[in-house]
Amino acid sequence: MSKEIVLRIQELYENWIKDDMTSLGSADIFANLLEYVKETQKDICGKCIPCRDGVPQIEKLLTKFEDGSVDKGQLLTLESYVQNLRSSKCSVGIDFGKTMEVVLRNNFNDFYKKVR
Repeated sequence: MSKEIVLRIQELYENWIKDDMTSLGSADIFANLLEYVKETQKDICGKCIPCRDGVPQIEKLLTKFEDGSVDKGQLLTLESYVQNLRSSKCSVGIDFGKTMEVVLRNNFNDFYKKVR
């Protein structure tokens, strides 16, 4: 994964904290997010359910978004998994969840366009 994508997604969260522009604005938003998820998975310890079980599910759902085979229920499921990361036991899961919340909130139109 390119460090540029990781830094860009992390920058998105930092800008959200500063209340700056927080849209990824990329045609490859789902490919970039999938790379971010795969990179983050390497740092997850696997001790708590939100990360251990939730992050792989988030990856599967983002794959469906990327190929366009997603429905509204799966969008709601993605939001639920992301919200559950707030109960992670480590900062990696919590930070990943916060970043994904920002991505979902500020790029919602990109996600909703993919819903059938």
